[in-house]
Amino acid sequence: MLIVNLPTLFYPIFVVGNLFNGNVIGGKLSDFEDKAKLAGFGESDIAVIKRIINGNRTLIGDNEDWAECAKSEHAIVRRLTAQQGKALNVLVGDVDEHTRMYVAENGYKLDTLIDDASPIVKQAVISAIAKSGQSEASKRRKIQKLVYDSSVSVRMAVINAGYGYDKLKNDSSWEVRKLIASKGYALEHFIVDPHYAVREAVADQGFGARRLMKDKSPSVRARLVKAGFGIKTLIHDQSPLVREAIALAGFNLREYLYDESPIVRAAVAEYGFGLQKLSCDTSEIVRAKVAQKGYALSKLSKDENWFVRLCAAKSLYQENQFSKLKRFAKDEDERVREFASTTLKQIKDKEKRQAA
Repeated sequence: MLIVNLPTLFYPIFVVGNLFNGNVIGGKLSDFEDKAKLAGFGESDIAVIKRIINGNRTLIGDNEDWAECAKSEHAIVRRLTAQQGKALNVLVGDVDEHTRMYVAENGYKLDTLIDDASPIVKQAVISAIAKSGQSEASKRRKIQKLVYDSSVSVRMAVINAGYGYDKLKNDSSWEVRKLIASKGYALEHFIVDPHYAVREAVADQGFGARRLMKDKSPSVRARLVKAGFGIKTLIHDQSPLVREAIALAGFNLREYLYDESPIVRAAVAEYGFGLQKLSCDTSEIVRAKVAQKGYALSKLSKDENWFVRLCAAKSLYQENQFSKLKRFAKDEDERVREFASTTLKQIKDKEKRQAA
C-alpha cells in the first residue's frame, strides 16, 4: 500500500470519499471505483490510481504510460504521478501547485521551481536543497535567495533549514521571530520583543529569567515557570495562569487548594493533591478534573453537571468498571447517554468476538 501525503490532495480526495484515511489510501477498491466514477474519473484514471494504491507500479511500466498519466484532467492522478517521480519534465509546469510541489520534492528542476509563485512549492524546494548532496556554500547561496520572500511560510522554511537567522531576526512577522528565538538564536535581542509569543520562546529556554519574572504578560511568566525558573518568586503572582503553572509543577499545593481561581484548584487536582476536598468543590471545572483522576467516582457519577458525570463515566470505563456504566445509559443528558450506549455496545461486540 502506498503512503501518500494526503493533506495536499484536497478536493479530489474528498469527492472520492472517506476511503482516504489519515496518510494512507485505504478502503475497498470496489467502493473506490464506484465513487470515482460518480466523481467523473475516467476508466484510465481509475486504473492508474488502483495500480498505484496496490503498489503495482510494474503495471505502469514504460514512460509512455506515465506520460499519459501526466496528462490526466484529474489533479489527483497527476499528483500521484509526480510523487512517484515520473514524467517530471511534463509536470514541472503543471497548473496544479501541489503537483509542482511533488516535482520539487523529487529534486527536479529546483533552480526553476525556486522562482515558483506558490509558497508550498518554494517550501518544497528549500527542503529538497537542504537535503541534497550539494556543498554547504551552494545550499546557502540558493536558499538565501528566498530569505526575504513575501510569504511568511517560506521565510519560516528558510529558518527551519538553518539559514537566514540574522537577516530575519527583525522580521515583521512575530511567527518568524518566534521561530528564530526557539532555535536559541539572539535571545538577548528577543527578550525585549514587542510580541509576547516571541518572549515566550525565550522563557521556554530559561534565558533572562530575572527579567522575564517581571514580564507584563502572564503567559510569559507562566512559560518561565514551566521551564523551571522563578517558581519561588512568582508563587503569589496575581495571574491564575502563573499560579496554575506552579501548581502543575507541584509547588504550594496546600495554599492553592483554597485558591480563588478554579483554574488553579483544577491544577491542584491534576497534580493529585487534595482530591477528597476538591471532589466537593463549587466549580464543575475542578470536580471534572477530580473525576478524570478517577477519584470519588461513585459520588461524581451523580453530579449535577453533565460534564462531570461524563468524566466520571469515562474514568469508570478506563478502570474497566463496565457494569457501572449502565446507569449512564439513562442519563438526563444526551451526550452522557450517547457515550454510555456506544461504549457498552462496543464492549458487548468485543465480548461476542472473543467468545466466537
